Amino acid sequence: MCTRCGSSKSKIMAIVGDPSLLADAVSKANMPTEIANEFARKLQTIERKSANRPKNNGNSRSISIQAMHDATDDSGMLTIASLESELNKKGVTGHTPHQLIGQAEIEGILLRHGDESWTWLQQSS
Repeated sequence: MCTRCGSSKSKIMAIVGDPSLLADAVSKANMPTEIANEFARKLQTIERKSANRPKNNGNSRSISIQAMHDATDDSGMLTIASLESELNKKGVTGHTPHQLIGQAEIEGILLRHGDESWTWLQQSS
Protein backbone atom coordinates (compact mmCIF):
# COMPACT_ATOMS: atom_id res chain seq x y z
CA MET A 1 0.00 0.00 0.00
CA CYS A 2 1.22 3.49 -0.86
CA THR A 3 2.13 5.47 2.22
CA ARG A 4 1.32 8.76 0.48
CA CYS A 5 -2.03 8.15 -1.20
CA GLY A 6 -3.20 4.88 0.34
CA SER A 7 -3.59 3.12 -3.00
CA SER A 8 -3.29 -0.64 -2.95
CA LYS A 9 -2.27 -0.76 -6.64
CA SER A 10 1.31 0.32 -6.00
CA LYS A 11 4.11 -2.17 -5.52
CA ILE A 12 7.60 -1.98 -4.05
CA MET A 13 10.22 -2.04 -6.81
CA ALA A 14 13.30 -1.61 -4.63
CA ILE A 15 14.35 -0.75 -1.11
CA VAL A 16 17.29 1.62 -0.86
CA GLY A 17 18.97 3.50 1.94
CA ASP A 18 20.52 6.32 -0.05
CA PRO A 19 18.65 9.27 -1.66
CA SER A 20 20.71 9.08 -4.85
CA LEU A 21 19.97 5.36 -5.19
CA LEU A 22 16.29 6.12 -4.63
CA ALA A 23 16.37 8.72 -7.39
CA ASP A 24 17.99 6.18 -9.74
CA ALA A 25 15.42 3.52 -8.85
CA VAL A 26 12.48 5.89 -9.42
CA SER A 27 13.95 7.06 -12.74
CA LYS A 28 14.42 3.50 -13.94
CA ALA A 29 10.94 2.46 -12.84
CA ASN A 30 9.32 5.41 -14.62
CA MET A 31 11.33 5.15 -17.85
CA PRO A 32 9.67 3.41 -20.82
CA THR A 33 11.36 0.09 -21.67
CA GLU A 34 12.42 1.16 -25.18
CA ILE A 35 14.13 4.28 -23.88
CA ALA A 36 15.75 2.36 -21.01
CA ASN A 37 17.17 -0.21 -23.47
CA GLU A 38 18.49 2.49 -25.80
CA PHE A 39 20.00 4.36 -22.87
CA ALA A 40 21.70 1.17 -21.61
CA ARG A 41 23.18 0.47 -25.08
CA LYS A 42 24.55 3.99 -25.39
CA LEU A 43 25.99 3.87 -21.89
CA GLN A 44 27.72 0.54 -22.65
CA THR A 45 29.21 2.02 -25.83
CA ILE A 46 30.55 5.03 -23.93
CA GLU A 47 31.99 2.83 -21.19
CA ARG A 48 33.63 0.51 -23.75
CA LYS A 49 35.25 3.46 -25.56
CA SER A 50 36.37 4.95 -22.27
CA ALA A 51 37.95 1.66 -21.18
CA ASN A 52 39.94 1.47 -24.43
CA ARG A 53 41.42 4.95 -23.99
CA PRO A 54 44.51 5.53 -21.91
CA LYS A 55 43.86 7.42 -18.72
CA ASN A 56 44.66 11.10 -19.18
CA ASN A 57 45.10 12.10 -15.53
CA GLY A 58 45.32 15.72 -16.71
CA ASN A 59 48.44 15.25 -18.81
CA SER A 60 47.31 15.60 -22.43
CA ARG A 61 50.84 16.67 -23.45
CA SER A 62 52.25 13.27 -22.45
CA ILE A 63 49.50 11.45 -24.32
CA SER A 64 50.06 13.63 -27.40
CA ILE A 65 53.81 13.00 -27.34
CA GLN A 66 53.20 9.27 -26.88
CA ALA A 67 50.85 9.36 -29.87
CA MET A 68 53.60 11.05 -31.90
CA HIS A 69 56.09 8.33 -30.93
CA ASP A 70 53.58 5.57 -31.67
CA ALA A 71 52.83 7.14 -35.06
CA THR A 72 56.52 7.09 -36.03
CA ASP A 73 57.37 4.22 -38.36
CA ASP A 74 60.35 1.88 -38.12
CA SER A 75 62.51 4.18 -40.22
CA GLY A 76 61.90 7.10 -37.82
CA MET A 77 59.42 8.97 -40.02
CA LEU A 78 56.31 10.68 -38.66
CA THR A 79 53.49 11.67 -41.03
CA ILE A 80 50.30 13.67 -40.61
CA ALA A 81 48.19 10.61 -41.53
CA SER A 82 49.91 8.29 -39.05
CA LEU A 83 49.67 10.87 -36.26
CA GLU A 84 46.01 11.53 -36.98
CA SER A 85 45.33 7.80 -36.75
CA GLU A 86 47.15 7.51 -33.39
CA LEU A 87 45.40 10.56 -31.96
CA ASN A 88 42.05 9.02 -32.88
CA LYS A 89 43.02 5.70 -31.28
CA LYS A 90 44.02 7.47 -28.07
CA GLY A 91 40.99 9.75 -28.07
CA VAL A 92 43.06 12.95 -28.17
CA THR A 93 40.85 15.75 -29.44
CA GLY A 94 42.47 18.93 -28.10
CA HIS A 95 44.94 19.45 -30.94
CA THR A 96 45.21 18.65 -34.63
CA PRO A 97 48.20 16.71 -36.01
CA HIS A 98 49.35 19.93 -37.73
CA GLN A 99 49.32 21.83 -34.42
CA LEU A 100 51.27 19.13 -32.57
CA ILE A 101 53.86 18.74 -35.30
CA GLY A 102 54.16 22.52 -35.70
CA GLN A 103 54.80 22.94 -31.98
CA ALA A 104 57.35 20.11 -32.01
CA GLU A 105 59.16 21.83 -34.92
CA ILE A 106 59.24 25.12 -33.00
CA GLU A 107 60.62 23.33 -29.94
CA GLY A 108 63.33 21.67 -32.04
CA ILE A 109 62.03 18.15 -31.49
CA LEU A 110 61.11 17.39 -35.12
CA LEU A 111 62.75 18.23 -38.41
CA ARG A 112 60.70 18.43 -41.62
CA HIS A 113 61.80 15.72 -44.01
CA GLY A 114 59.25 16.26 -46.80
CA ASP A 115 55.86 17.78 -47.48
CA GLU A 116 54.05 15.48 -45.06
CA SER A 117 56.86 13.81 -43.09
CA TRP A 118 59.18 14.62 -40.19
CA THR A 119 62.04 12.96 -38.34
CA TRP A 120 62.91 13.16 -34.66
CA LEU A 121 65.93 15.23 -33.61
CA GLN A 122 65.76 14.11 -30.01
CA GLN A 123 65.13 10.58 -28.88
CA SER A 124 63.35 10.05 -25.60
CA SER A 125 64.26 7.20 -23.31
